[in-house]
Amino acid sequence: MPSSAKEFYLTFIKKEQVAKDAYAFYFSAKGGPGSAWDFLPGQYIHMYLPVTNDDGRGDSRMLTIASSPFEKQYMVFITRIIQSAFKKTLLNLSFQTKVKFYGPSGGFVLNENETREQVFLAGGIGITPFFSMLSYIDKKKLTLKATLMVSFSTVEDIIYKKELEDLERRNPNIKIIYTITHPEESRPKDDRPLAENWDGEKGRISKELIAKYVNKPLDSLYYIVGPPNMVDAMHDIVSEMGVASKDILTENFVGY
Repeated sequence: MPSSAKEFYLTFIKKEQVAKDAYAFYFSAKGGPGSAWDFLPGQYIHMYLPVTNDDGRGDSRMLTIASSPFEKQYMVFITRIIQSAFKKTLLNLSFQTKVKFYGPSGGFVLNENETREQVFLAGGIGITPFFSMLSYIDKKKLTLKATLMVSFSTVEDIIYKKELEDLERRNPNIKIIYTITHPEESRPKDDRPLAENWDGEKGRISKELIAKYVNKPLDSLYYIVGPPNMVDAMHDIVSEMGVASKDILTENFVGY
């Protein structure tokens, strides 16, 4: 079980661009409390930064932990970088800066004792809690079946494609499906028309797409994460399929 939420400090180590406008931020707990890693996959923390040019949006944000509890070297957060004072401060953090956190928090967590297939539906950056969950499933060698379906606007927006495909190859119980809603806006990688540069699924997640990849769609547990409009739409779709409300867990990712 995770420890109770509390204040702690982590040291910023590095950042990596993982998509067109998204970055992964790596923090080390060296010199900090070891219990900072005592969280459940899917939980989030509050991050506090010394924002100097306050834009009225505050100096803290709730960020889902993208790394697995088994990852002891780094705690990783992935977020889109937009033009807010907080995000600018985050993007420009100096190496070895000490950052204050509070957590872990949240009940949107993996049910590792569930025997039914667990279906993860994500939009964009909403993939982050599912990466933590799938990494945890793989590392712990759980036998539960998990299917991730995630939609991005363009190919350049995709996060963790190689890492998740590696998980899928290692674990026969993990299935990964990407769908691109605007493939025609992706940058060409060769001389083919733009829309032909993606040979995977296209369009939004739908009842038909779920039925195509989920073995027993009416006897599965659903987790939905993404922007509020996407979460509402996915909840309606799954409900219309006949899935009970108790089997649908949701979490909104609000951009700021």
